[in-house]
Amino acid sequence: MSAPLVTKYLVRIWPAGTTPPDMLQSEMSSPESATEGQEGNDRAEIQAIKGWAQMHANGEGVTYSYEVCRDSLVAALTGSDTTQRVVATIASGTVEPASTD
Repeated sequence: MSAPLVTKYLVRIWPAGTTPPDMLQSEMSSPESATEGQEGNDRAEIQAIKGWAQMHANGEGVTYSYEVCRDSLVAALTGSDTTQRVVATIASGTVEPASTD
């Protein structure tokens, strides 16, 4: 059995229809990543950020948008010691406030 991985992310939530804020750095190390790899962390991070947006949507009574990007460094395959930062969006969407019925 291997240990859980740590994956770095850039995340943000904001009221839909407004200017998105700057991205915040986040890390995830879910237990699932020990068996599923990075996909386990991706799923856990997306769920956490979507839940954060939902909490704000419910509290403020407005629709919230969210975005999750994986933030990684990739070594160049050119034989040099250079790395390149790669930021890839892995999830984005909106959540509506929960009804109070």
